[in-house]
Amino acid sequence: MVTYLKIHKCFFHPISKNQRNLCLDICIKDIRQNAVISLLYGTGIRIGELKNLKFSDIERANNRLLIRQGKGQKDRFVLLPKLALTAIETYSCKFREDSNERARKI
Repeated sequence: MVTYLKIHKCFFHPISKNQRNLCLDICIKDIRQNAVISLLYGTGIRIGELKNLKFSDIERANNRLLIRQGKGQKDRFVLLPKLALTAIETYSCKFREDSNERARKI
């Protein structure tokens, strides 16, 4: 009888704090990228779930985020870290300012 070695498979390797900080430092110049990276890293949501997010899905009072029709077509809540919430609010303010400026130019 032949015995085989068991090889443990790891599907992902978490990034280190230095790698995370480097990524956020690069994205800090672009408010939108900073919000996206903060959400993906802070909440663990999938990219497809991120694309379907609306500002109304954020529950600021409970620091949580509603994910609609995620994997398995189920709704769920995820915790929203304060860093990610701050990044979203910064992007939201900038987005509104840009929309107002475009509306004034038309």
